[in-house]
Amino acid sequence: MRQFRGMKPSIFSLFCFFTLLNLSVQSQNSVISGKVIDKETKQPIPGANVYLSDTVVGASTDENGMYSFKTDLSGDYTLSVTFVGYSSKNNPLLLEQNIDIVVNFELVEATLQLDQIEISGSDKKWAKQIAQFKDFFLGTDEFATITFIENPEVINFEETGADNTLSVSSLEPLIINNHALGYKISVQFGDVRFDPFSKIGSYVVFPRFSEMETTSTRQQKIWEKNRKASYIGSSRHFFKSLADNKVRTNRFAIFPDRDVIEEMKNPRVIQSLYPYNWREVLRNYTTFMVTDLSLATGHNVNLDRGGNPENLNQLSNIDIKGAHHLLIINDLGLLYDPSSVELKWKMEPR
Repeated sequence: MRQFRGMKPSIFSLFCFFTLLNLSVQSQNSVISGKVIDKETKQPIPGANVYLSDTVVGASTDENGMYSFKTDLSGDYTLSVTFVGYSSKNNPLLLEQNIDIVVNFELVEATLQLDQIEISGSDKKWAKQIAQFKDFFLGTDEFATITFIENPEVINFEETGADNTLSVSSLEPLIINNHALGYKISVQFGDVRFDPFSKIGSYVVFPRFSEMETTSTRQQKIWEKNRKASYIGSSRHFFKSLADNKVRTNRFAIFPDRDVIEEMKNPRVIQSLYPYNWREVLRNYTTFMVTDLSLATGHNVNLDRGGNPENLNQLSNIDIKGAHHLLIINDLGLLYDPSSVELKWKMEPR
């Protein structure tokens, strides 16, 4: 699951989390398996997609509704299942090495069909909302110009109040082809809403990535170059730098001061906060105590003689949520609890 709240959190933020994450399975020492059936008829559902959200790891169910795949990932993930005509389901998982997991799903048929939604390409209001949604969700930079939504007809918009906010839903996963980074992404919506005029909003989504295929070495190199450019200066790059103790080395600056974030090394605190999985947290994550709940950071920020940023528009904002004021980050730069922060991230021009 990915959750973003704040300023123009385009889908490229998702790619920044995924880019440079080495998901090539090496030891493949855990198996996730189970069965997907229709809740009412109890019949198996062949062809359903079951996957770990934010990864390329997953499988489709066979003719008996069974699925199975291997992974060497560990930590907190969301196991998602989607199938056309059924409501999607998501199940939180704590993955540990050498421990197999069995998860069965019962899917409910979707109550609406696509032909019941009164929208079409000729509907001027819907067409305008689609254009505004693309600006919000895909962004407006050069990468966005070669990123396309394959099935926009599944998207529905609902006005939620006097503040112009649109709530976005879809009856089946949204398929996005990103020709800049070489990814095809299937996005299951959770809670997605935005202001169509300011393009500011928030989303909780469950994406599955797959790499586009090419026989061109040149194209592959372009994708790799673009993926790296998308990662540098991103929120995940910042969090990984923090976990690696390389904030300054990787050219990030924190305001008002780096001292507001301090690594917490007392295992008893983690044990008291996470009594059921504290061992996993200690083994795979670095925990930081944050004393200032509203931070600003920037990459390659120009400073004046007093050490202050010359241009405040260069800065991204991180607001710490929750009662414990903690950032818990693994060595890939992924947060243990994405809802613990509210990001207003600004990417550098490419």
